[in-house]
Amino acid sequence: MTTIETTVTESAIAHVAEQTIKTTMDKHGILDRSQLKDEFIQDAYRFAKEKLTADAEREADPNYQQRKALEEENRVIKMQNEALKSSRPTQNAPASKTVDPNIMALKLGPLVWNHQLDGNGRLAACGIDPSMNTPGFRLEIMEAFGPGSSIRAAELARSNPARYQLLKHAGKALRII
Repeated sequence: MTTIETTVTESAIAHVAEQTIKTTMDKHGILDRSQLKDEFIQDAYRFAKEKLTADAEREADPNYQQRKALEEENRVIKMQNEALKSSRPTQNAPASKTVDPNIMALKLGPLVWNHQLDGNGRLAACGIDPSMNTPGFRLEIMEAFGPGSSIRAAELARSNPARYQLLKHAGKALRII
């Protein structure tokens, strides 16, 4: 017996085989297991053992692990690209507006938003140019939305609503506010 075969337990084989048997019974409307041929039950167990062994061999293969990691990385990049596409205005859309970071976080999911995107990635996902992320920009956000800034925020919202929205969304995306 190889090391791969020892990782496949009898209980796992029995579980997969019983699932196969139950699915077949449900599919064909068989109510009593005694109506099944013994050869079918033996085949189900043999199939389950072969399937689990093949799965274990594939999981142990370093090339398979590398491929799975690349597929996951590709999936994340596609999600980021889709988020960027959805946050950018189309040619027929009115002047550019940013996407609320809370909405973008829901679209991307917590894993991507919280762990795979840095501050600039979150800004880009919200339709905000990451090159704006400078110390001066961060200071402007803190002045507008930091402690004791309610009057300044209200004045900014009245005088320049687009800038207010930009600073508010950037502050949320950068986790400053």
